[in-house]
Amino acid sequence: IPASSSEGEQTINIAGLKANTIYNYNAYIKYNDEYYNGNVESFTTNPPDISGTWTCVETYYINSNYSNPQYRTYTIVLNKNGKGEVNNGEDYSKWDAFDGWSWELHGNKLQMECTLIANQSQYSGYKINGTVDNLDDPKKITGRRFNWNFNQNGSFESDGWEIVMTR
Repeated sequence: IPASSSEGEQTINIAGLKANTIYNYNAYIKYNDEYYNGNVESFTTNPPDISGTWTCVETYYINSNYSNPQYRTYTIVLNKNGKGEVNNGEDYSKWDAFDGWSWELHGNKLQMECTLIANQSQYSGYKINGTVDNLDDPKKITGRRFNWNFNQNGSFESDGWEIVMTR
């Protein structure tokens, strides 16, 4: 991309770059019909904005009855600050502490976690892992939701459901 021919610092604006992508560039000048190259530098564009309200459909099976799937629909709001709000009708008031939901995007992988602390010896939580369909225009996230329970006595139990998030 050509810049002006004046001395000093140059700023170049570019558009249409893909989200979460590494770009390399090399600045150069032409002086007296000779080219002088600068160092090859790089930058990474920001991840896509997946914040906002998502409609979620969970598919789960009672007693492992795979011929009779059950469905539950609810909403998830992903806030720009990495916090999330899940409105799925679950009552967390029975827990001593509810730390709330947090989320992160790593490439095209969404990770959400909620930590519930029942007491000092038992930690319980919910986790959602999903894959964003299109980083250029995210409209769908598919993955799984896991419930887990682990306590200091070594007891661990978990179950999972398929999840599809759309907006």
